Amino acid sequence: MKILDRYILAEFLKKWISILALFALILLLKDLLGELTDLLKDKPQPVQIVLFFAYSLPLDLIEVVPISVILAMMFSIGAMAKRKEILAMHACGVSYTRLAVPLAVIVALLTLGVFYCNEKVLPECSFQSRYIEKVEIKKISPSTLSRRKNITTKGKGDRFYTMKIFNSETNRMEQPTITDLFTSPAGGRTIQRRIDAESAELIERKEEASAAENKGSSSGKGASRLWRFHDATVIEFDAQGKLLERRQADVIDIPMEEELNRFLATNMREKEMNFGELREFARVQGERSKGEYYRRLRTEMFAKLAFPLAVFLLGMLGYTFAVRSSIRSLVYEFGMAILCVVLWYTCFGSAPRLGREGFVPPFVAAWYGNILFAALLVWRFRQLERIPTR
Repeated sequence: MKILDRYILAEFLKKWISILALFALILLLKDLLGELTDLLKDKPQPVQIVLFFAYSLPLDLIEVVPISVILAMMFSIGAMAKRKEILAMHACGVSYTRLAVPLAVIVALLTLGVFYCNEKVLPECSFQSRYIEKVEIKKISPSTLSRRKNITTKGKGDRFYTMKIFNSETNRMEQPTITDLFTSPAGGRTIQRRIDAESAELIERKEEASAAENKGSSSGKGASRLWRFHDATVIEFDAQGKLLERRQADVIDIPMEEELNRFLATNMREKEMNFGELREFARVQGERSKGEYYRRLRTEMFAKLAFPLAVFLLGMLGYTFAVRSSIRSLVYEFGMAILCVVLWYTCFGSAPRLGREGFVPPFVAAWYGNILFAALLVWRFRQLERIPTR
């Protein structure tokens, strides 16, 4: 690596580390002011408080990495331009594009680092912070972390599930209700079957699933896992909604969807999943319904890839604003860089709604901001080598 490249990288990294540390301090103070009082009510040990905020901080800090990169670029390269160092380098025959090469490499590495953190670090930090808060500080049973409460969700076809609790560790439902609807040719819907039970559990005798159908209970195509319902009541209706049969059973085995337990077990927010988990969860959800929730999952999934790329795009845009700031006012160029940051975060923030509501496909909703800024970045680099007219 040339001395010039090392000098440029050193200037940039010093500014970036300082800015990121400042953001970390601000975010930590925000979390302390917002949550410390509530946590202290449970009289936790000091080490628990420290660990909770240590695991919580990365979740917020990753969100400000793009703006920290563009600010570091403005303060480092902009300062060098103001001191005429960039002009001297350019006068020696080094093009503005060549000066950007070491910065592009380091910003690309930061982009990969953000992607890695999104995939590996943040999900673990999220789980640990939640575990410390719920189990170690609030003294709640660890089993609550594997439970979802008051679930109402759509299954395959016209099947709907409701239950008071689902425990993903034991694959057990508490007070479940299964409702199968009948859709008439005219488009109307009536209840075809309803099953209420005190509890249900997944049993691993898959070979029984293809044959285990108790008195007309069915799950549609693809059912291959057997669920055992206890103290069940089965109510059958005809196409007009009239009661046909009502029966009770101490135990009833019903085959249902292959991925039902994984579908019900997901109690994380979308932002707490990595790309693979979101893709799998969206696939399972898509087998049931491709409605609003499915589109939101797909949008969040594509955003997992779009967000890290913003580090590179905004960082290099900052370079194009800063490198020639000796020609124009640094304040003006700094203002333009901040405007780009605001516009990008606006685009990224609007993506979930655009994808969820179906205004555009999920991929477009997650990536349209990056596409626009990539075009802007190309245009800005093409303008760098042009001699200004004023």
